[in-house]
Amino acid sequence: MEQSNLKSESNLSKNKSNNLTTTPKLLALLLLISPLIIFFIFFIYNFILIGLFGKSLLSALTISIIFLLAYQIIISTIRLVQMIVSLKNTRRNVISRRINSRFALVDSPKTQPVSIILWANNQGYNLAETVKSLLSLNYPDYEIIIINDGSTDSTLEVLETEFGLQPLNRIFRRTLKTSSITASYTSPKYPIISVIEKPFTGRADSLNIGLNLAKAPLVCIIEPNHLLTRDALLLLAKPFIEQPSNTIMTAGLGEARVNIEEFSLTENLNVVEKKHLFHSSLVCRDAFCLITGNPNAVRLVKKSELIEVGGFSSNEFSDLTVSLKLQQLLLSKGRDYRLNYIPEILCWEHNLIEPLSASTIHGRWQSDTLLSTINNIKLLFQSPINKEFWTYFLLVLENISPTLSLLGLVLTPISFILGAISLELMLIYFIAFITFSFLESLMGIIADEFSLRYQHTLAEVVNLILASLIESLFYKSATNFWRILGAFRSIFS
Repeated sequence: MEQSNLKSESNLSKNKSNNLTTTPKLLALLLLISPLIIFFIFFIYNFILIGLFGKSLLSALTISIIFLLAYQIIISTIRLVQMIVSLKNTRRNVISRRINSRFALVDSPKTQPVSIILWANNQGYNLAETVKSLLSLNYPDYEIIIINDGSTDSTLEVLETEFGLQPLNRIFRRTLKTSSITASYTSPKYPIISVIEKPFTGRADSLNIGLNLAKAPLVCIIEPNHLLTRDALLLLAKPFIEQPSNTIMTAGLGEARVNIEEFSLTENLNVVEKKHLFHSSLVCRDAFCLITGNPNAVRLVKKSELIEVGGFSSNEFSDLTVSLKLQQLLLSKGRDYRLNYIPEILCWEHNLIEPLSASTIHGRWQSDTLLSTINNIKLLFQSPINKEFWTYFLLVLENISPTLSLLGLVLTPISFILGAISLELMLIYFIAFITFSFLESLMGIIADEFSLRYQHTLAEVVNLILASLIESLFYKSATNFWRILGAFRSIFS
């Protein structure tokens, strides 16, 4: 769940009202403080057995530290195993992509047309670069719909200059309720381009307008800062070609094209974090396509199902909710369906404006995950044999993980000072936390190098290893604090 470099989207999110009513707010708060509730249960249990407040408190602290230490070791071991599986899978996929020809996919009769929907707001000249990357896609049949959402800069003028836009009266069915558009344009030089002009109403409403306009059965949602690779659309469409009846969504991540040798420490930490998060959660992403909660994801979705769930909502902070609503819809119909994650690099990011701060990124990340989890709580009541249950279970873990991690770092020294644990146990906890954190970061770098996804120079690798050490010592704790803070803000804002 990496950064979105769109300042306009950041400003938009500040103006959204929190869609949590009183009961969901209470559920969200209970989810966040559940580790503290577990500690309280330990205390009550010991108080009933011992009857003395002081001894019960110390005993509860001891049990809690042992529990948190066991959690840290187990979850880190699982992540390291997942990284090994990720290395194997991504290396196989990359090698297969280099060997196998994709002309068969391009020429397949099952290849469906695609409508690419691009929301734009004050992107100016950089938007033209994104559109040019779309014009060079290796795909037989697609259209590009650009929704210019009330831009006050030169965005429309740049598009007119670069692509020779001319007015066009376009008739379409308003399947989804949206705001009105003021003008529409097309490019005689590139007929697949459509540009829609409208007053500012936000990303969700703009994407819904794009859904109404889309002519193809598949829609691809991308961000204005994405430069798609030539085969990106084909890789996203491959599952639809191979299993067209039950594939409803495919998704992949954008990557930043960087020179680590020239990067600051903060940027190096960001790169290291992306690498180990990618490989530690690849198996989960591949099984449940949870990547759709990421603002830098590229998505390909069936238009009919997306319209049936009501498209995009202005009360939803993340497209993760759309993914979960799609799963609930198909589950209610008893449909067999697939959501696929594409591990290859599908696009490169280019900064359109000053990047968001790390605290803002992680705060929004946790806020989006929390809201999506609470708003789709029905998935929790599925049978454990269903993947929908495990989809939700993984989201629950994503919400309580930073609390558990930060709680261990706070309670451990307090427990030692109070005499609940020995010096040896306190040192074991901190050594285990730092060691496993460093191994996760280091394994993420190694997996990315040997998987052939992204090749760095020796100097870049050394810089990343040094950054991973700093991440395990300080940065990971800071990100957990920012995530918790962002989650609380989403509840009480």
